[in-house]
Parts: sequence; structure tokens; C-alpha cells
Amino acid sequence: MSNQEKLDKLRTDDWNDDIQELVANIPTFPSCKNTMYNKRKKNLLVLPKTLDQIIIDGIWTRTTKGDPFLLTDDNTEGRMLIFSTQKNISHLSAADIIYGDDKMTEEGIMLRESISISCYIITNNCMNGGIAVNKTWSKRCNHVRYLVNNGAKTCGLPVLYLKNKERRSQYQEAISKIYDTYGNESDWTLIATDDNYVIIENVRYLLNKTSSGIPVMFGYNKDFRVSLPQYKHDSSVMVLSKSAMAKYRHLNNKFVCRTKKTVNLYNLLCMKRIGISYNSEGSKLFNIIPIELSHYASSSTIKVSHTK
Repeated sequence: MSNQEKLDKLRTDDWNDDIQELVANIPTFPSCKNTMYNKRKKNLLVLPKTLDQIIIDGIWTRTTKGDPFLLTDDNTEGRMLIFSTQKNISHLSAADIIYGDDKMTEEGIMLRESISISCYIITNNCMNGGIAVNKTWSKRCNHVRYLVNNGAKTCGLPVLYLKNKERRSQYQEAISKIYDTYGNESDWTLIATDDNYVIIENVRYLLNKTSSGIPVMFGYNKDFRVSLPQYKHDSSVMVLSKSAMAKYRHLNNKFVCRTKKTVNLYNLLCMKRIGISYNSEGSKLFNIIPIELSHYASSSTIKVSHTK
């Protein structure tokens, strides 16, 4: 059966055992920047553009008809990720169905109890990104708060105010303020901008073998072999261990972390300078590489599968 024939089958409700999986040579990530995929969904030659119904064992149930989703498998025990191809996360009509907090499995609950994550979302417009994140993926965090500038609308969300408006300075201020205000509330701290969609279960799987007592950061590490000048690198997801938060708070200052680099590179260089290591396995926590170019930046292979 050709790839096109498989795709034709995938677009129908007629699922057969011989099309249980479809291999695509692109890497997998626990999170993605939603807007990166909107202009590329017509070029997804190896993946279905639309699915009427998606049944995913363990975490999600189904989408509403007509919502396009990109499905990828992280090659570990059948766990899957869902990346929206919609332009804006607030337009995901199926988001509450997919990420309803009443859908957690026993395994998901155990992970939540054993690997605590506090999520902090940088939002400039709570009416758009903030509320959308609050209704969807942030429900899976142990604690969630929204980082907003002083005087900004809060939309009834739990907030932590920031004085700085420049993105690099926001990250610096946020980490220090989070540590000073909430201390060791959780094992891990996730900081993201509101234009990201994060699969928290997959983040927990990623962190499962790493001790929060080690000063380590997970995030996006740009592959400099791939030149993508047309894509901005100013929005990201980063996760810091409890030990890294403490070390950053006590050792970071404007002299140690002074740089004019992009946010992601700034964070990486700053952490390195104060003795916080980037995750040794090299797993990216954030996908900024366009999907059609991803295989040039990674040799990893993923599977697209349907679980009955």
C-alpha cells in the first residue's frame, strides 16, 4: 500500500490493522509553537490533514469533526503527542475535550503526584492566549500562574506581576520572583509564552529519569547547522529543576548573564555560565524547526499510529 493510499484510508473511519502506523522522518517534541504549522499543513505529505475522530489510549479521547491535528509518536510505549495546526490556540474548539482534566489516567495521576511541575505562562493578552492556555494544557500542571506586566488585565487568572517588558529581562525577573515568592513549591518549574501548546504528560515522562536535585535545564537548543533566518526564536518553553532555580537565583546577575543574543540562546548561555547544565541527552523540549525541514536537523524517527 502506497503512502497516498494509506493517507486516503486515514481520512476515513475505516481503520485496518495494516495501516496501524505510518512512519515519518521528523523528530518529536513535547511542545510546539502553534503558529508554525498553520502555513504548512498543505505540505504535510506523509500525515493526514484532517481526522474525523481520533482515539488515543491513555490521555485523550477525540477531536470534533473537521479540526486538523498533527499526530506524532515519541517512540516510547506508544505515547503520543498532538500538535494543533490551527492558527491560534484560542480557536481550538476541541481543546477542552482533548485536555479535559477529568480524562487523566491512573498512570497520569501517578506521574502528577510523583513529578510536580509549577507552570508559569508569560502572557501579554490574557483575553487571548492566557484564557486559552488556562482552559487547556495548563490544567495538567500541579500549580499554574500567569506572568503579566504591572497594570495589565488579569482576566481573573492567578498572576505574578513583572516590571520588565523586554523578553530576556522577563525571564530573569520571572525566575527570581518565582523562587522568592513560591520557593520550592514543586520539583520542576516550567516557563512558557502563551503561544505554545505543551503536553505536560510528555514533559513528565521526559523528566522521569532526572533528579530535581541536579541543577539542570530543559529547553530549546538551536541546531546551528540549520539556518532559518525567517523564523523568530523569541518564544520558547523551558523547564528548570528545583536545584537550578536556587542556583540561578543566587548566582545570576547582569554581569554574569549579560548578552544581546536571542532569548533561547541567552537562557542557554546564562545557565551554562552559572553552572546549570543543559539536558545531556539533547532532547528538545520545544519545536521551532518547520516540520518539512525537521528531518535535516534530526536523525530521529517517529511513528504516526492509531490506537483502538
